Formats: sequence, structure tokens, C-alpha cells
Amino acid sequence: MDLSSKKINNSINQRNTANQEKRAIGKMQHLGERATLRQLTEGQVIKGEVTDLRNSQVSILLEDNTKVIGRLDNVNWLSIGDIGTFKVTSVEAGSIKLQAIPLSDSEMENNTMFKALEEAGLPHNSRNQSIVLSLIRNQLPITKPSILNILKQSYDLKEASISTIVLLNKYNIPATREIASQFENYLSGGNSMSNDLNQCLDNIPSLLRELALFSDEEMTTNAKHFLELINPGSSTNNEEVSTGSAYEFSSNRIKNEILSILSDFDLTEEVSDAIRNNSLSITELNSIIQECYNRAEAMDQRNQDELLASLTPEELVNQTKVDAALAEIPKIIEAFDHPEFQKIQDAFQEHLKNSQLTGGFFNEQIRENLANFLEQNPDNASLAQQVRIGNASLNELIRGIQNTIPHATSDSIQQLLVSDAFIFLVSNDLKKQWSLNPEDIKDKDKVGAFYQKVYNQMKGLSDMMEAISPDFRESPAGSQLTAAQNNINFMQILNGIFPYIQLPFHANGFSGNGELYVYTKKKELMKNPHQITVLLHLSLEHLGNLDIHISKNGMILENKFFIEDDQSKRFIKKNINLLSEKLNDLGYSVTNEFSKKENKVDLVNDFIAQKEPTTAIKRYSFDIRA
Repeated sequence: MDLSSKKINNSINQRNTANQEKRAIGKMQHLGERATLRQLTEGQVIKGEVTDLRNSQVSILLEDNTKVIGRLDNVNWLSIGDIGTFKVTSVEAGSIKLQAIPLSDSEMENNTMFKALEEAGLPHNSRNQSIVLSLIRNQLPITKPSILNILKQSYDLKEASISTIVLLNKYNIPATREIASQFENYLSGGNSMSNDLNQCLDNIPSLLRELALFSDEEMTTNAKHFLELINPGSSTNNEEVSTGSAYEFSSNRIKNEILSILSDFDLTEEVSDAIRNNSLSITELNSIIQECYNRAEAMDQRNQDELLASLTPEELVNQTKVDAALAEIPKIIEAFDHPEFQKIQDAFQEHLKNSQLTGGFFNEQIRENLANFLEQNPDNASLAQQVRIGNASLNELIRGIQNTIPHATSDSIQQLLVSDAFIFLVSNDLKKQWSLNPEDIKDKDKVGAFYQKVYNQMKGLSDMMEAISPDFRESPAGSQLTAAQNNINFMQILNGIFPYIQLPFHANGFSGNGELYVYTKKKELMKNPHQITVLLHLSLEHLGNLDIHISKNGMILENKFFIEDDQSKRFIKKNINLLSEKLNDLGYSVTNEFSKKENKVDLVNDFIAQKEPTTAIKRYSFDIRA
């Protein structure tokens, strides 16, 4: 048998040494019936379990039950029960000298693991081994109660890994099913608050369909409660509506062409001057064009009526002659086929959308249906008219619907709840509420109020839906609302360990998710608030994942950008001067560096573990008696 290559059988760790013979240096003892007594040679490497160790004398039990007794000097990291590898340095009459080959980290872990399980009287199965190894690797005491505690929790939290459960215990985080799930989401990068919120929005249609299934009285009550939850603000319908900025014509030549066309429809000199001077807002310009277009339609209709009146009864019954006569009439309205009119209309529609006005989202028929619903409340007559012409804001519309619900018929409420228009209204409203704008992010109180509002809305929706449908929490919509609430709760737990916040945001027509990690410990930050290091992780639709490490020392800022792809890197470098100029204007001295993003954020080692003192552990230890 080659003693240097054989693994030690687990049975060695379960040996019974009660009847071992008295120790004698320089001996090889045959303990097995089939083992062959052999002579060791200098330089030979053997592997076995240390069965005794005292006064530089060691007894080693090999795999074939041969026991080697020899001299071992200057070894303070070896203990009884360890499995080790040894080199024979000399073999002289009556004396064997050995040199211990240092154990690797994994060998030391395995030694400690097997001894711990043996002393605890626990089976050497894979679950128990994982528990002890995880305790070792997280530098936690290996006590019998700690092993049994993790073992019990592993049965309670079947879907959580052993390492997750140990980490939760290490950092005194409650080991519940919800928290364990969120912790693993954060470790794997699946913790985006924006994703959770967007998935909740995707389930809005199913929520509304559920509300529409109930009896008349219940449906009215539930619809009213639903709108109170998502729109708890004032019921005032008066909002100042922006008319937009001035329209910029493609060129002065084009402007003069448009002005020439419109001048045929009784433009006042004041309006003509306003068009020449570009002093009309896009809304005012569009309104003037619409008036001129209506006049052109009326003139074409008048010309058509005059022609038909001029035809004889015999000609009128001949449709071919009628069509030929009508085709010869010049169509005044064709002047509005000029391409610039379409550009003006597109700009006006963009303004309506940016201003969140109904005309930018709903066609004329849908606006008419919404206006008819609103008119069931006599107080909404003015608002209904603004909806018809597209000038009412979406906020005004949803509040008007909220005020109309108590006055509306059950059939109209049911049709409203399942309509695409209402689903869009609710989703759009919540999407705005469930994200931060740049001004909000500057104010920590607003960020806190944002999460409080979102959490209350989600809890309110969950409670309401569960009250009317007991199985709701098990549905996809209910599960997602619960997951989002759990994310907010876990974020609060993390923030108690180190400064951290997620920032779902929208700006300039796009949205994304940000995560702000603070490297600087809270105590150090309190002592020196002018010196801080943070990581801002951004997930952006067009730029991908972006990490920005920011070090601030007084008025000196060092920014390091870690970017996923070269195209995004080029774009950011090209525009970085915009950021630098803004920061310079605030008095900061700024330097920027750009690198390829290769590593993910390590939540545990980079942030959670920073609250622990970092001391090297030279030897694994356990206290099974504790």
C-alpha cells in the first residue's frame, strides 16, 4: 500500500481507542488482523489520524490500522483527532522522527468539522457537514447549541441555503422565510425595487378584473376603496395646464409658407405677427391651425352644397356626373397637406403627453366615453368638457372618476374597471407615484416618505383584496405585492447594518433603478461627515449596469466609473463634461476615471462584514460543551 496516496477512511474518525496499548517511541504496531507490519524508510510520506500527542511524541493511526509512534517537534497547530500528512525524516534504532506537513485550509476545516460532529453525536451527513463548514468559514463559534440551532432552522427554512441561514445568524438578522428569500435575492442581484414595482403594475389588470366580478354594492364599495388607496390626495380638480413652449419652424421659408396658407382664413394681424415672431406656444399655434382647418372644411362643404344645388334633377340622379362635377371643385383643405402641419401636430401630441393631458393618450371616442361617465356626477360638467377636448390632466381625470363612483350606475362602473383606458390611468398614476424624480432624491425626508407611502399602498391593496378574496395572497398578484413589501422591510434591516438605499427613479422620459451603498462606517461618518466613500449602482435601460465609486474628501471628488460595454463607456466619456461642469459650479474639484465593469457588488464582504473587526484566524476552534 502507498501510504502517501490513500485517503483516510471515515471509520478512523469513529474509532474506539479505549484498548490502545501503552505508547512507545519508534514503534509500529499492528492493530488489524490483515495488516502487514512494515519498516518505514527515510523520506517516506504517510497519512493518518493523530490518536495521541504529548511531549513531542505522536501516535498516528494509518488507514490499514497500523499505528506509528514517533517523535514530532515544534508543531503547535496539530491536535488529537486531526488527520494529517507526515514525512519520515530519520529512522534509527528504536527511534522514528517525523515532520508534519502543514495542513491546507480545507484540511483544517475538515478536521474541525468531523471532530465537532463526533463530539456532538451528530451523523456525518451532508447537511450537518455543510452547517459546520459554514460556521467555520464565517468565523463563528462551533458549539453544539449553534449546530443544532442552524439544523433546526434549515428544516424550517427548506428553500434557504445553509450559508444564508448562518449569515443571518451571524449578523443578528431574523431568520424568517421572507427575510431569507430577500437576503438570497440581494446576494444574487435579483433585488431590484424597480423590477418588483413594475411586476406589481403588470398585475393591475387582474386586480381590476377581480373587483368587477362582485355584486353591485360590493363592486361600488371596493372600487371607491381602491381609488382611495392609490390616490389618497385632494379631490380638487383645478390644475393649471401648461400651453407648452413655442414651436420652432423648420426654416423661415417654411414659416412663411404656413403663414401664407393660414392667411386665407381671416387671421388677425396680431396672430400673424405672433407666428412671425415665434411667440405662440405649441398649444396656441395648434388651436389656430385647427380653427383654420375647420373653416377650410366648412368652405369646402359650402362649395359642394352650392354645386349640388346648381344641378338639375336629371343630373342629380346620375351619380357618375355628380362625382365628376364634385371632383372638379378645388379642395381648399388640401392646403393642409403641407408636411409642416404634420410636424406641428406631432409636436403638439408630444406636448400633451409630456404634460400628462388626456388628448395625448386617448382618442376622441375614448374621451367621449370617459366624459359620459364623469357626467353622472353633476359637479363634473366642466371637467367632462375638458376631457372631451383633451385638455384635462390625467390627475384631474382620475380624481374626477373617484368623485363619480358614488353617483355612477353599477354597469358603468363595471365597464370602467375592465376598460383599457382605466387600466392605463391607474397604472400610469402608480408608475409616477412608485418612482422618484431627481429633486426627490436630493431630500432624504422625501425618500423616506416615498417608501412609507409605497409600503402603505401595497399593504392596503393586499389587505383589501384578501378581505374580498381569501386566496389572494397565493395568487401571482398577491405574491408580487408581498414580495415588494418584503423588499422594503429587508432594505430597512440592511440600513440598520450599513447605510444603504434603493432609488427607483424616472427622469427625462426614462426610468431605472439605483442602489446607494456607503462604504464609510456610520461611526466614522458621524466623526467626519466631510470624508465619505460611496458606491452608486445604476441599472439603466440604454446604458446597462453602471457602478460609480465616489470618494469625497472635503471639496475634492474622485469618481471611478465601471461600465459594462465599450459603447456605453464612449457615450459617458463624451458627455462627462456636463457632470463635471455642474460639480465645478458647486465648488468641487473633480477627477473621473473609466474602467471595464467586471466584478459584481459583494454585499456581504464589501458592506455587511465591514461592521465586524477583521482579524485573521490562525486556527479553527470549537467548544462543543457550551
